[in-house]
Amino acid sequence: MLGLRKPLFLDMEFNMECEFTMIENKDAVYSAFGICISSEIPLPELLPGAGVPDVHIIAGKVPEYIDEVIAGNEYYQAGKNQLLLHVKGVASYYIKNGSQIIVEPVQKAETCAVRLYLLGSAMGALLLQRGLLPIHGSAIAAGKYCFIITGVQGAGKSTLASAFKNKGYSILTDDIAAVAFDQAGNPLVLPAYPQQKLWKDSLALLVNNPTSYPNIWGKFNKYAISIQDNFCGIPQKLTAIYELRKENCPGVSMNRFSGMGKLSVIMNNIYRSGFIRGLNLAEESFRHSAALAQQVAVSGIIRPDGMFTIEEQIALLKRDFEEWK
Repeated sequence: MLGLRKPLFLDMEFNMECEFTMIENKDAVYSAFGICISSEIPLPELLPGAGVPDVHIIAGKVPEYIDEVIAGNEYYQAGKNQLLLHVKGVASYYIKNGSQIIVEPVQKAETCAVRLYLLGSAMGALLLQRGLLPIHGSAIAAGKYCFIITGVQGAGKSTLASAFKNKGYSILTDDIAAVAFDQAGNPLVLPAYPQQKLWKDSLALLVNNPTSYPNIWGKFNKYAISIQDNFCGIPQKLTAIYELRKENCPGVSMNRFSGMGKLSVIMNNIYRSGFIRGLNLAEESFRHSAALAQQVAVSGIIRPDGMFTIEEQIALLKRDFEEWK
């Protein structure tokens, strides 16, 4: 299968005021994207796994540098099949061959911070190494198909996905939609795990008892929400991508992209795309993006900045995806 190399993405739930801890049972196994992950660092947001692990997360010493660096800066070094990431005051991460992450926390590091970057940037690098196309966004199941809501940070992706959840739709993933291709070349979104993250202002509007949800980390005004009852754990065929943007405009509108416009939207919204060149994956990522652009509808959703227009956004999207269902 094109791009389907035992995929994985992990995301986060955090316990505030805590120092770095390890699992007493180092054989703890989790499941995400249909593969098994063993981790010495607790990952309670993931579903339990079984079988021989395909990915190993280890707490240990990372190399000081990597050989044959292709790209990098003061924060990371990247080469073929390896990436070394440094997060000041938190930890260093060494991601290798799409099958291993070594985590070296700084002294007295907070577990919540270590996990934030482990399940974010480090896992983003791992996904790329595994041959997947990770899109920054939420994926919603609609019948036998699904669509991705993508866009820059703060565009309203998780807020819109949560509103769809409240109307009975199921969510495959909240923050990173890992796309693979089956043997027939169909694009599939692989389920992540049953958790969403919402900014505080959206939390107050979309959930009951908003004060009961944990903050993901003190530096972020964002909260973790369980979506066990609305989680889709089966890979779904991807049929559409919607890029959400906020602008100074009077109302919600949609425009359909075609040709290079579709490809541009996809490539601009690859998660941790800055790692691609250093990992020597530019050609592969372009090939996967082009294949995806040929098979899915890609549209832009423009919403007014500073206005809560969730119902209008949902109505517009429902009218659109009813056509391709």
